[in-house]
Amino acid sequence: MVAVVHCETSTGVINPVEELGKAVKQYQPQASYFVDAMSSFGAVPINIENGQIDYLVSSANKCFQGVPGFTYVIARKSELLKCKGMIPFTFPDIF
Repeated sequence: MVAVVHCETSTGVINPVEELGKAVKQYQPQASYFVDAMSSFGAVPINIENGQIDYLVSSANKCFQGVPGFTYVIARKSELLKCKGMIPFTFPDIF
């Protein structure tokens, strides 16, 4: 798995997640690509398909100004199915 933060909050740096995703899939095609978009989703455009992003996570209380503590995962279904049954019972399982 390759993971990247889209917008680093303390510095304001916005990483080129679409270009990084293309490179990940070119050089490590079997790797999952995970994007943390906590501080950017809803404010900075992200083309999930073009960036070949397998997982993107964010929170409703950031750019959407929604309920604090509510998070969500946007996942490529084929990648998500690989995780089924791998989550220990002490953690929430999104299945």
